[in-house]
Amino acid sequence: MAILDNYNLNFSNDIFTYPDNQKVYHKNANHNIKNDFFGYLLHYFKDVESINDIIADIDFILTDGYYNDEYQRDISLDRLFVFYHDKTVIFKTQNDILLQELPLIDFKEILILWRAFLQTTPLHVTNV
Repeated sequence: MAILDNYNLNFSNDIFTYPDNQKVYHKNANHNIKNDFFGYLLHYFKDVESINDIIADIDFILTDGYYNDEYQRDISLDRLFVFYHDKTVIFKTQNDILLQELPLIDFKEILILWRAFLQTTPLHVTNV
């Protein structure tokens, strides 16, 4: 998983305790930098189908050789915007500040690893 090391990412199974003392596992992506935008993004995509949709978009772009702006398949979250540009993905804040640009192929590989991690035990929100 050298790609995760290249981007200071790791995945973890953390225990979350609810107010009623029920404990469950939470799958987390940890982006070990000051502004954890990658972990924030992956946190929103914990279902395999959503990840598959994003990977399909990336495959479409890679097959065409460029990103056609008319499709507008960008990802917008509360504090993060993810834009496709040619063969890269660009992460920006809501204030349009560039966080990072990386090759789509790297983004795809990280998503594939995240999807595989989500499917390993313990599953997300299962009881401890």
